[in-house]
Amino acid sequence: MLNTKTIKKQRRNGNLLERNKNAKVIEGDVSDQALLIPGYSFLRRDRRTHGGGVALYYRSSLRLRRLTSLETQDHEVIWFQASTREHDTIGCAAYWPSGSDLDITQHLQHALDEVSIEFNTIVLLAGDLNAHHPDLSESISTNTAGRLLQRFATVNALTQ
Repeated sequence: MLNTKTIKKQRRNGNLLERNKNAKVIEGDVSDQALLIPGYSFLRRDRRTHGGGVALYYRSSLRLRRLTSLETQDHEVIWFQASTREHDTIGCAAYWPSGSDLDITQHLQHALDEVSIEFNTIVLLAGDLNAHHPDLSESISTNTAGRLLQRFATVNALTQ
């Protein structure tokens, strides 16, 4: 997942992949052309207000289809179907801002219910959910997002 602030400068310097293995922030109006990485395609969903959004990079050789029917205006998510010879995978790249009043687990539950009706395949959920809970990570602290996500994972028998 990529959320870049200084991507244009680092792209010019040729060190985009080496230095940016974690999330980054895009500032201002950045064109798709400025975000290209050779050998990769990407999907992006910018937040309507200042800052935020989510992007997903994937190998250009992968057959990937965006599932906009599972996306809502209120949540920073990109849903997709990736196809290989062996199987299909449904995936979601998500960003849940810290301190957000929205409960992204409600959206994820609704989308998972839809996916289970339409598809019989693997589902991958990934992203920066700003959730802290000892059952989910090495964090010893717990926040509201962590409690909600832990409950969601338990109810849906999710593993990591």
